[in-house]
Amino acid sequence: LVDEPCHLATALIVLGALTRWRGRQPSRPFSLAMLSASLLIDLDHLPLEFGSAVLTAGTPRPYTHALWVVGVLASVAGIAGRRARARDGAARAVSTIAAGAACGVGAHFLRDVATAPIALWWPGSSAGMQLPYLWYLAALLVLAILPPPGRRAGDHRGPVHEAGPGTMPGGYSSAASEPTRSASSGSREFRMQA
Repeated sequence: LVDEPCHLATALIVLGALTRWRGRQPSRPFSLAMLSASLLIDLDHLPLEFGSAVLTAGTPRPYTHALWVVGVLASVAGIAGRRARARDGAARAVSTIAAGAACGVGAHFLRDVATAPIALWWPGSSAGMQLPYLWYLAALLVLAILPPPGRRAGDHRGPVHEAGPGTMPGGYSSAASEPTRSASSGSREFRMQA
């Protein structure tokens, strides 16, 4: 019962680092998918708890406790993200949720690799690997205290954002932003579409 709250705490630290580095909070669907996935990935332990090694034969943890899961989720996010650029709302939602889930599973593995052997490279290798717990704690500390890009430690003015072509103010590109011309000044502005 101690393991799941620790996985959630790890995911919250990673989410906090993402928020700081981006200069804004990720969307609610991304955040919920990330936090949920950081816990739900452990459902793959249930068959072993009921006496079946169908997901663990030859590996220290279930086959889905491997980096291929993060890769599949990230690929789904990328493919759906390309479709989202064509103003496909369903694809945008799939991309957001899959990206959040990939981050959540990755955060889960960050803790797992320090608590017991895990076959991260399965199916390429079923060998379990484990890092010292102190490395996990050091990684959390770095994630918790690293300043946002463009800022030094101790500078609390907020993140630096450079707007360029195709980006919204704040330096973030968005499939939902659309350049328009201002009638009065002729300058380019970006307006969010609802």
